[in-house]
Amino acid sequence: MNRLRPQVDPVRAGEKGLFLEIMAVLAAALTFAYIGRFWLGLFTGARHTDAHAIPALLVAPVVVLAAAALFGGFVVGPFAGLAGVGMSAVDDEAADIARHCGHDLTLAMVGGV
Repeated sequence: MNRLRPQVDPVRAGEKGLFLEIMAVLAAALTFAYIGRFWLGLFTGARHTDAHAIPALLVAPVVVLAAAALFGGFVVGPFAGLAGVGMSAVDDEAADIARHCGHDLTLAMVGGV
């Protein structure tokens, strides 16, 4: 038995399942409302200040991540190797759970299928 993996009692999980589902839907609805309020305020609100240049210290990490994303989109080999190493740490039971939850494409991309 793996001490790091929590053991789930199906009977007790079924008792709280409806409550957790309602809470998850409520959290998603509140997140949607907050993001909608943010975007509306950002794009339809009044301008409070004039735009100014963004410091290079804030732009540099975004540029580095964008370059890595573009490179990873065209040259898949190195990133697939990294994903394969990560997937080798996932046991078969976790991969079965991921397949059951509909993550077949993700598992295929990282070489877990």
